[in-house]
Amino acid sequence: MIRSPRRSRLSILATAFAVAATALIATPVHAVGPDATVVEAASSYLTAQLTDGDHLEGEFGPQYGPTADVAYALLAAGFEGATLTDVLAFLTSEESVDAYVHGQPFDQEDAAYVGATAKLGLLVTIAGMDPHDVGGTDLVETLQSLEAESGRYEDRSSFGNFANIFGQSFGLLFLAAEGTGASDAAIAALVSAQCADGGFPETWDSDPCESQVDATAVALQALIMTNQRDAAADAADYLVGTRDDEGAWGEPQNTNSTGYAGMALLTADEDVEVTQDFLVAIQNEDGGLPISPGEDSDPIATAQALPVLASESFETLITGPRIPTPDGIERLWGPGRIDTAIAISQRSFPRQAGTVVLARDDDFADALVGAPVATILDGPLLLNPTSALHDDVLAEIQRLLPEGSTVHLLGREEALSEDVANALKAAGYIVVRLGGAHRWETSVVVAEYLDDPQLLLLATGADFPDAMAAGAAAGANAGAVLLTAGSSPHPSVSAYLDEHPDAELVAVGGPAARAYPQAEDVFGEDRDATAVAVGERFFAGPAYVGVARRDLFADALAGSIQAALLGAPVLLTAVDEVPDATASYLCEIGGDVRGAAIWGGADAVSDAAAATVAERLAGTGC
Repeated sequence: MIRSPRRSRLSILATAFAVAATALIATPVHAVGPDATVVEAASSYLTAQLTDGDHLEGEFGPQYGPTADVAYALLAAGFEGATLTDVLAFLTSEESVDAYVHGQPFDQEDAAYVGATAKLGLLVTIAGMDPHDVGGTDLVETLQSLEAESGRYEDRSSFGNFANIFGQSFGLLFLAAEGTGASDAAIAALVSAQCADGGFPETWDSDPCESQVDATAVALQALIMTNQRDAAADAADYLVGTRDDEGAWGEPQNTNSTGYAGMALLTADEDVEVTQDFLVAIQNEDGGLPISPGEDSDPIATAQALPVLASESFETLITGPRIPTPDGIERLWGPGRIDTAIAISQRSFPRQAGTVVLARDDDFADALVGAPVATILDGPLLLNPTSALHDDVLAEIQRLLPEGSTVHLLGREEALSEDVANALKAAGYIVVRLGGAHRWETSVVVAEYLDDPQLLLLATGADFPDAMAAGAAAGANAGAVLLTAGSSPHPSVSAYLDEHPDAELVAVGGPAARAYPQAEDVFGEDRDATAVAVGERFFAGPAYVGVARRDLFADALAGSIQAALLGAPVLLTAVDEVPDATASYLCEIGGDVRGAAIWGGADAVSDAAAATVAERLAGTGC
């Protein structure tokens, strides 16, 4: 049974976001940190420190790096949308990029600095902007041009090479966020710099190797994002071991180090409540935080502490739902249903997962109830043939899970054969099979495995659309899906309901409502309207929606996991025309929706239908 699942990506994605520079929010979209008022006060303090409302100014002019820290902080906090727009506009202007990245007008013509390139590149990427064109500079190409044969990123400057562990770590984070990915040599270069105690020095080739908290904190996040699990575990142990009893780092206690280290431990799934409590305790009345307790507020210290107060890290900013295109529409697909499920998995779980749930690729029967298991245990749902483990599916599992992890199979051997299970075991995985004698019993087996869920959604097991919509709702609300025999109750399900009289019952679709009239009914006149009704019932003011073809189960099945993680309803469409119920609903919620995922290629959801989704979300044609 599932009793204490590790921190779900649902909790991560519910608090993670990014915004396009031309469409920034002005109010928070989530409750953040220990107390949202703490975060809001720190954000307000930061914006008050900006010269001309868009940058931090020092003795010798604009402070570009600290201004980038402010932008990261405001992104993490979710406040000050107009200010963030101005800050990003300042940092990405040609004049700023020339000065910050290229050292102009003082340096050689082709100069470029690793730290500035990587830090700015990561920032614009998580803000939904194009890192290939920032103030006339392709930041991806620039960073790649700075990689030496050793894998280290090195400054190109007439003044010498000052690149360090920070720049290497930010470089790996940037390329992970952008999607290109760092080279194996660049990743290995960072790993090779690790000290014996698990920490990282600030500079290359330090002798003796002396670990530094800030450098370790950023390196740890880069290691996790590049799947360097052993090195990351050692770095996390170093940070935990150097944290004092009050939750801080440094002697004297240093807010900058504490902020960066707290972000890193968030990424490593370590408890940071004591660190958040420390930062709250030292916050000054003006909302800012001091470099050390008892001092005046400092904008850089505040900027570097604010993300951990908001329970954010570079990882959550990178992997959280981003607006992928100017119109907010992203199509996830592959040449076949197995490939589409893998594409959705790679988008939802860019580095690793807690499990993988596997379902047969040619029938929906057992798979209908898998979404809650996948969501609660923090993993995707992949499709596989009955007879043998597909090579691409195994490769995706190996990308997501280290050996010794658990893979869940939906259904008995008739759904996924023992050859599939044995191949997984041979690859080093633990196999848990969730299956009953039939689809109805399988739904009960899954509900029991979920350990007494208090929300039970009933849907017909004779078809898939109602259960697909219900699956996303159940996954997003820690519930389970139980199947009916069309419009009739099933004895296995009825027996389970008798044993759980206090559970909340919701019947999704007309057949389920007729089978169990004691349940709250949520349905429409057809499958499209029922999906809309589920969206209205379970997803108030969604920031995202998922759209799949109404008469194919595979894409909606895999997509329902992404939907649950995003807090998004599953909506249905015909291949070439968006149904009236779906179109009307998109018009109603369009003002609040930041993006949509289209599952499947153009043969499943045509470009014309996808364009209609974008138009209705934008209010066109409503």
